[in-house]
Amino acid sequence: MLNFISIVLIGSENAGNIGAVARVMKNFGLSNLILINPLADPQSNTAFGFAMHAKDVLQNAEIYSIPSISSNDMYHQYLDEKLKSFNVVIGTTAKGITYKNIHRMPVFLTEFSINQFSQQDRIALVFGRESTGLTNEELQHMDFLLRIPTDDIYPTLNLSHAVGIILSHFFFQQSSNLQQQIRQNVNLAKQSDKDLLLEKISQVINATPLADFRQKRTLTAFKNILGRAIVTQKEFEYLRNFFRKILQVYENPDIYEAIHENETFK
Repeated sequence: MLNFISIVLIGSENAGNIGAVARVMKNFGLSNLILINPLADPQSNTAFGFAMHAKDVLQNAEIYSIPSISSNDMYHQYLDEKLKSFNVVIGTTAKGITYKNIHRMPVFLTEFSINQFSQQDRIALVFGRESTGLTNEELQHMDFLLRIPTDDIYPTLNLSHAVGIILSHFFFQQSSNLQQQIRQNVNLAKQSDKDLLLEKISQVINATPLADFRQKRTLTAFKNILGRAIVTQKEFEYLRNFFRKILQVYENPDIYEAIHENETFK
């Protein structure tokens, strides 16, 4: 049911956690495990011991490493190439809602629906290092950023526990008859539609008298809003048409009166 999701672990530091992740993946029907620059041996006896009956997930895991990361740009180019084969890339974080980095504001897991995507989509669910998580630069490769609601006293979860909680939430959403009915009755916008809308919004922002850094932050804010939103196809069409008309009036102010007089603004 969830096998269109791949689990991506970046810089995993504990072989037992890698094996436990493989085990919880099999619990929820996933089989594709991708390891990027693992610091622990995913083929060790420890990893296989924690995997239990999911040894096949470990044996078939895709393992990628960069021999020498001499350049940060080189690493992110490599990471981008590995992730661009997916339709949607979902990152995870333990940082709370008070985190001030506007570039990637997390969405609570309880606010996120996996049913907005089709099982034909290829989705990557990305987890960072046990000690530090994903870096700010790595977060820029993500389309969404999820946070599991936890007590502020100790918000950081064990890696395999975090994977299990998220997959359990997704599994429940997928198996719910109510969610299935909603999905059948509502035509949701695709990620490619959101990208087209963001392109139109970017054109409008670039036409405004804002400093470059404010234009970038404004576009980032729109990306965050759309990332957290479940947008229907009809909503997408209305919004894209709205921003398109703004650009038309901006580029030719004289057209405004003609539009209202002739009612031909389509």
